[in-house]
Amino acid sequence: MVKAFPNERPAFLFDDIERNTHTAISADAYRSLKADRDALQKRLDKGVESYKALRREKEAIEKDRDALKAKVDTLGVPGERAESTYQNIIASLLDCISGSIPGVERHPSFDSEAKLIETIDDYFRGYGGLSKSTLSRKFPDAKRALQSR
Repeated sequence: MVKAFPNERPAFLFDDIERNTHTAISADAYRSLKADRDALQKRLDKGVESYKALRREKEAIEKDRDALKAKVDTLGVPGERAESTYQNIIASLLDCISGSIPGVERHPSFDSEAKLIETIDDYFRGYGGLSKSTLSRKFPDAKRALQSR
């Protein structure tokens, strides 16, 4: 039957492997190829599942990012340009108080920047951003920002 009709193999005479193999391919070779294919299919399925999980995680992170961005936008947090403007204002006021602008006299109440910082810290105690440590950091930053232009 195999010799006379090589392409016709009825199910009642041949099992699944014999019907799906070519005469040049042995049953062992078919099983080996099928096992390799099944392993690759499992690997592909696992990769697809990993991709889907990572995609869901990415979408969740993007959603969180967008929600946080919207929250920041509603809080009115100043951007880089506003920060730069504030630094310029601070530096220019410090120059006015210290008398380092031509034609402007030094403010008599503050003989040093340290005295100004101390006065602000004492008078505005409890206000955010007006502590000695913060002012000691912000004043030099503001001066550098204004000088770098």
